[in-house]
Amino acid sequence: MDVYREENGKSSITKNYYILSQQFSTEKFKIITREHWNIECSLHWRLDVILDEDHSTNKKDNSIDNLSIIRKIVFNLARLDSSMGNLTLKKKMTRYALDFTNIENLIFNILPSL
Repeated sequence: MDVYREENGKSSITKNYYILSQQFSTEKFKIITREHWNIECSLHWRLDVILDEDHSTNKKDNSIDNLSIIRKIVFNLARLDSSMGNLTLKKKMTRYALDFTNIENLIFNILPSL
C-alpha cells in the first residue's frame, strides 16, 4: 500500500506492507487500517504529549511495560474526573502534580461514585 504525504510543500510516497490472516477488499482494508491508526495515534499522541512517555528512560526488567500500564490507568482516571469542570487533560494532570488534594479527591470521592 502506498502512503502519500505532503509536508512543508514537499511530497513523499512510502510503501507499507501488511501481513493479514484473511483477505479483504481494498475498501474494507482502507477502513480497517484507518480506524486502527486513528485510535493508535490518538492514544499514543496523548500519552506522549501529556505524560512524556517517549522520553521515558526505564529499561530494567518489566519497568517499561509496568509504567506504560500505570500511565494508561492515570490517563483514563483523569478523563473520568469531572470535578475540575471542563479542563483539558493536560491541565488536569498539572493540577494533580501541583496539589495533592486533587489526587485525594479523585481516589476517595470520584472513583467510589463511579
